[in-house]
Amino acid sequence: MSSPKFLPIFCHNLSGYDAHIIVKELGYDGKDIEVIPNLEEKYISFSKIINEKLMLRFLDSFRFMPSSLDSLSKNLTHFLETSKFIPSNLMHLVKRKGIFPYEYVSNWETLNETSYSRQVWDAFSCKTLGEYSDIYLKIDVPLLADVFENFRNVTINSHKLEPAHYFTLPG
Repeated sequence: MSSPKFLPIFCHNLSGYDAHIIVKELGYDGKDIEVIPNLEEKYISFSKIINEKLMLRFLDSFRFMPSSLDSLSKNLTHFLETSKFIPSNLMHLVKRKGIFPYEYVSNWETLNETSYSRQVWDAFSCKTLGEYSDIYLKIDVPLLADVFENFRNVTINSHKLEPAHYFTLPG
C-alpha cells in the first residue's frame, strides 16, 4: 500500500468562513491552486502543490460531521490533543467551542481592544482582544483535532474507511 502524497488539513465549516482567506494566501507564489467547487463562492476542497511529493489538501470537517464544534465536543470524554496545550485546571473552560466575535473583528485594530468573554479572558490573563484571539485558536484547533480523531477512530473501526482520504462523508 502506497502512502498518499497529500497532507489533509481540516477546518470546521471551511466553506462558510475561512476558505477565501486561505486560498488568497496560498496564491503567494503564483502557482496553481486546485479547487473542487461546490457553488461559485464555496469549495468542497482546495489543494496547493508544494513539490512533487507533497500537496496540502484543505477539507471541511463540517462535510463529515454536520454539527457545530460545540455540539460535537460535548460528546467527547477524552481531550488528548487539547490537554497538551491547556493546563488541567483550565480544561473545564475549553471543553466546548469558544466564543469569538467574527462579525465584530473586521480589522486588525479591533484585536487590540480589552473587553470580551470575561471568564476565559481572566483565566488566561488576556490583556487585548488579539491575545484572546490567540487563546481562542489554541483552544479551537486541538478541540477540532480531538473531535475529528474520535470520528476517524469510529469510522476506521466500524467501516474500515479512513475519512481523511475522502472529500466528504458521502464521498
